Amino acid sequence: MAFPPNSTTPPIPPSIVAPFEQSAGPVAFARPVQSHSKIDKQLAPPDRTPPPPGLTDRQQPETLLEVFCRTGNRAEIERLLRCHPSLVACGQYNDLLSEIAARGKDKAVELLLLAKKSDAAGYIESLDRALKAAVQEGYIGLVRQLLKQEGLVHLCARPGTTALHIAAMCGYMDLVKPLLQAGFNIDANGAAGIGTPLSCAVEYGYSRMVEHLLELGANPNQRPTHTGTTPLAIASRRGEVAKIKLLIAAGACVDRGMEGGPAPLVFAAKGGHRAALLLLIKRGAAVDGWHSCWDDPLCAAAGQGHTDCVQALLEAGAPIITGREHGFSALGAAALRGHPQTLKLLLHKRGSANAEGSPSGETLLVIAIQEGQIACVKTLLDAGATVDHPDHKGRTALYCAANYGQAEVLALLLARGAKVKDWGSCNNDPLCIAAVNGHMACVQKLLGAGAAIVSGREYGFSALHSAASRGHAEILKCLLEHGISVNAESSPTGAIPLFAAAEQGQLACLHILLDAGAKVDHFNKNGRTALYCAAGYGQTQALALLLARGATVDGWSSCQNDPLCVASSFGHLLCVQALLEAGAPLVTGREYGFNALYCAAQKGHVEVLNYLLQQGVSADAESVSGVTPLMIAAAQGHLSCMRVLVEAGAKVDHFDHNGDTALEYATQKGQLHVVELLHAQGKSLQG
Repeated sequence: MAFPPNSTTPPIPPSIVAPFEQSAGPVAFARPVQSHSKIDKQLAPPDRTPPPPGLTDRQQPETLLEVFCRTGNRAEIERLLRCHPSLVACGQYNDLLSEIAARGKDKAVELLLLAKKSDAAGYIESLDRALKAAVQEGYIGLVRQLLKQEGLVHLCARPGTTALHIAAMCGYMDLVKPLLQAGFNIDANGAAGIGTPLSCAVEYGYSRMVEHLLELGANPNQRPTHTGTTPLAIASRRGEVAKIKLLIAAGACVDRGMEGGPAPLVFAAKGGHRAALLLLIKRGAAVDGWHSCWDDPLCAAAGQGHTDCVQALLEAGAPIITGREHGFSALGAAALRGHPQTLKLLLHKRGSANAEGSPSGETLLVIAIQEGQIACVKTLLDAGATVDHPDHKGRTALYCAANYGQAEVLALLLARGAKVKDWGSCNNDPLCIAAVNGHMACVQKLLGAGAAIVSGREYGFSALHSAASRGHAEILKCLLEHGISVNAESSPTGAIPLFAAAEQGQLACLHILLDAGAKVDHFNKNGRTALYCAAGYGQTQALALLLARGATVDGWSSCQNDPLCVASSFGHLLCVQALLEAGAPLVTGREYGFNALYCAAQKGHVEVLNYLLQQGVSADAESVSGVTPLMIAAAQGHLSCMRVLVEAGAKVDHFDHNGDTALEYATQKGQLHVVELLHAQGKSLQG
């Protein structure tokens, strides 16, 4: 198969002709003497690629049919096909046919096709495979023979990649006219990504084939249905000026690219093909009027750092689009990809160093920092970018550097006067975000520059809360050494860092905070403690550590802040066991509101329910309104919990203060399966 001299040309997709080496069948061919002459090699580039490894030197033994096809033994082929008709239907038959056609064995191909004629659909497929293989190898005589076969009209009408596409890919000009005369469509779209025959010729670098197809009437503006890329766009992407001239002379539209996407000028700009870009501009390609970065040639060139193309576009009047509605601007693209010279050129011409450069409203400084493009950061600062200019969320370049752990960039920003304190909340505090993400170097630089350690409730979570929550023990120590209060409260709940560490089960941080004097029984504004947090999140080890450090397990005024209640509600059996072993009371009186048993029944946690009953909790423990665990289990439809409670002595006909029983609770909540069961068993669940 022939390829153009350009080493960047992609190989012909193997799925087009289904190479024989991919079949499961055994085959081992030595390259035989061809029975058909190939097309004059002068028509194709001199560097014809040899067959793929493994095509000619196989280890598997040949079948008899393969041997006879290879040697052209017509009589034996006819005998085998006559005596063994099942061979025609086997999965390897078309693979063998393709291989024989690729070797120019015309008589064998004729016999193999003849044997397929009884199966109309199979015959068309076999003919297609044989024709493509013969075209790919350039056997013009065999191709002409196959074009005389019956059923060709159906083959020409098949969608997808055709033999004409293969001829265009391989540069076989002498095959084009016979294929067109046979009925193949010169503007047919191939399989996904293949395009038209003209697109294939452009893609594979055959200038004479391009000219030949255009002379025969190929439409230069025909677009593939899948990619939408025109032949002119392909030539522009490759920077091939000669083909661009040919296509434009044939009527190719210079501004016609993908549907709603890039035009040829964008492909030329992105590839850095200045000569192609200048030619397109000269022939009328628009340099403005674009609605997004996806079809803006200036943005494409800037993103790749092609300063010469950027210069040419600016001289042609290309605007530097900005604003979120446009996506990334040319400035944003250059900053993101780290092209300081391109960025400098754009800023020198017409750009603002404080402009928004992305769809989400980030400033150019923020965009450069996200990818650690320190050279671009310096370029922007030198061009007058305001170091503390906030984005639409109120966050600055310093915040972004701290967030991404860009310590070197952060140091540069600090040296240029970036503000390190007086933030309104932790949401835009560089120190907080550095602590959250565990960037120690950034934390140290910020503290060294005088960053304020936020501690008041009006600021939300402080850096200490952030480090404790994420388990960054070394950062936690560093912050405490700089004087932050270990009991600093957050807003609006009044939680201290100990709460954050308990919720996430950060044992190392719990040890550090408790050793530094954190109050183990500190109450937040809702009357809850760190023990409650550990119980609610099922952090058994953190709960055990807090208990060992003297956390209180009793004296709660209601279930709303009782660690045992919240552990029962979430089904954390190990936490329930640990709390009871530590002396947590089994709250049963009405004055306490809903108790732990009620909470377990409400959420359907049978294991916790069983354990609490085994510890002596009354199955009929009432709430302040007289509601029992059985009533709430019925209301929630938890039949398993209802059975456990009844077996433990719960009264099915118990009335609350409004005179309702479990049956009324189930009815009011629409738990029909519970209602039906209660009625069917006479309000008894036992048995």
